[in-house]
Amino acid sequence: MKLPDFLINAIKNNTTSLGDHPAFPPEEEDTFVGFILKKYYNVIMKEFEGQELSVKEIAKKLNELVTECKKEESGSKEALEKLCADVCSTIFDIPEDTINIESKLVDECDMSKYRMTPEPTKDFTFNDIDEMKYLNDEIYKRRMVNALISGAALYYGTNIGYYIREIYNINPKLITLYTEITKYNLALLYNQPDTVKNIERTKSGKVDVFIGNESERVNIKAEGVIFPVLLEQTIRGLLETAAQQGLPGNEDMRNYIISKADYRLAENWDMRLGLPLWSILMQNIDKCGMEIDEVGSNFILMELSKLKPEVFNTYLQNIFKFTKKGLSMTKELIDTIEYNKELDDFDNFVQVQNSKYSINDNAEYTRDELLKEIEEN
Repeated sequence: MKLPDFLINAIKNNTTSLGDHPAFPPEEEDTFVGFILKKYYNVIMKEFEGQELSVKEIAKKLNELVTECKKEESGSKEALEKLCADVCSTIFDIPEDTINIESKLVDECDMSKYRMTPEPTKDFTFNDIDEMKYLNDEIYKRRMVNALISGAALYYGTNIGYYIREIYNINPKLITLYTEITKYNLALLYNQPDTVKNIERTKSGKVDVFIGNESERVNIKAEGVIFPVLLEQTIRGLLETAAQQGLPGNEDMRNYIISKADYRLAENWDMRLGLPLWSILMQNIDKCGMEIDEVGSNFILMELSKLKPEVFNTYLQNIFKFTKKGLSMTKELIDTIEYNKELDDFDNFVQVQNSKYSINDNAEYTRDELLKEIEEN
């Protein structure tokens, strides 16, 4: 099936949100972006095989479905908001008292405060050219991380298998509506050209992430006009929280990178590219004998974002082409995540045991001393 002209032109001129990204593998017969978009576009449009629908007709049908969906959801908002939190907790195994999540179903989202395009450099002064190059590399990395987050969030939000039983108990009519909305929403995403007017008109969901400190929790405030969008935005917030680990410690540098990498005009392309890229990442993990949710999408994005740009780019080049090295690097990434999980569990265990055994002299046990003490008792 032929790609729409605006997709073809964007591929040809490298005008997607990722451009000619250094994490893309070398070209073969076709550009990598062209290859993944053609493949994914055919999958999406197979749902409409034999039909000739214009963009206008797709948009009209989607609007009708969303309107009907909002009516069906109107009497179950609290149950759906609670389900959103429950699904997120199940997928990401969020420890209690670590993150405050507020997910609300709304009629419309106010997007006026979000930047449409990258901010011009005004008040930031580079120390030297090396710092300028470093920050430029970090911006490229952040752009790719944003695309992967968008792909992951859309994957979870549109994968009804994560919440189908609960939705059936709330309102079985919603199952068919969510399925149809997903089909038409993806068709519109890959067929409607991006204009500032179209993007400004898109007010279906948003999320704000407020990073805490040692004494304050992270706060995530998500809004969506229907449940799948609300879930997508809440998950986006959780994944953005994990990816914050990859930003520099210097606040001015962090703000500079975000001001250049995070903007609304990139969001549609981040989703178009993010979905197939996230799918490739999941396939690599599957080839290593694990499933994405066993490892944890949040942990994967956390560890990826912490890599230096040159390592980050080399890793993604390899996994995007399913090389042997890529699979080996994915296994190493999984091993690192599993080790850190076990380490965190053991550190929590040590804290509990210290409070149990440090009675006489209030001295804290080392791990080796604690293990010896436990064995003797």
